[in-house]
Amino acid sequence: MARLGDRMRNLEESLFWEIFYRHEVVRADLARLFNVSAATISRSVGVLLAKKLAIEVGVANPYRGRQIGRA
Repeated sequence: MARLGDRMRNLEESLFWEIFYRHEVVRADLARLFNVSAATISRSVGVLLAKKLAIEVGVANPYRGRQIGRA
């Protein structure tokens, strides 16, 4: 069985590529796409933001959640 750290790294890599190809995406959409909680997405996105692999852009529609774009 894969360790939690390995699964989180895999999720972060998958998130990176999803953001890269979409250019902009909303966290709620990512949570649905990967079938994980919003908190899990936020933690993984936080890692990508800290590593400067993604940037947050202005919110176009505040009711849809935060948008994330690529660096």
